[in-house]
Amino acid sequence: MLGLIACSLIAALGLAASGRLAREQPLPPAATVSLRLGDLALAVPAAWLRATMPAGGGPVHRLDLVLPWPNGAPSRADGGPAGPLGGKVLLGLVPAGRLLAGPDEGTRRHARFLAPAVEAGPGGLLRRRFREGSPYQGEEFFIAPPDERAFSARCGSISTGATPATCVSTLRVGRLDVELRFDPALLAQWRRLAHGAERAVAAISP
Repeated sequence: MLGLIACSLIAALGLAASGRLAREQPLPPAATVSLRLGDLALAVPAAWLRATMPAGGGPVHRLDLVLPWPNGAPSRADGGPAGPLGGKVLLGLVPAGRLLAGPDEGTRRHARFLAPAVEAGPGGLLRRRFREGSPYQGEEFFIAPPDERAFSARCGSISTGATPATCVSTLRVGRLDVELRFDPALLAQWRRLAHGAERAVAAISP
């Protein structure tokens, strides 16, 4: 069982397609921590737990994980500084319904703050900017067309090449809502991010 969890980490982060990367990327320790999130009993590799999580296991209201991106810190196309997360992706897990009321929750929540213009974004995403004077001024909202049901993310501005930023995306994965935090340079790989979240949840679930 522990070997399967370790292998799922590789698959979750997209390493299965490259034997060379799989050899270079160290596997996490086999030790797991038993945690209960709502009514779900989860077995989580200790290497995935953020420092705020109980190392001895037990019930948690939110499960915070940190996973390495397989190719290390992403590089920005404009040569600007890497974001504060570098080569890591943060996952926050809560019982379904706590973050998302429905598949289009992000658009409904942010719609009144968005400027009308729609631009092409990385990886086929659509980019919309938040209006001046809104609570999200200076940030950008990305969605997968034709709507956000496949993916959406709110990011600090990545168009100016100035300050390093972070993106936040929320997904429904089975009985959990998953909040992803990642470097904007990974936006073009949004399908891999979403798939990685699904595989990570599957790896720790019974």
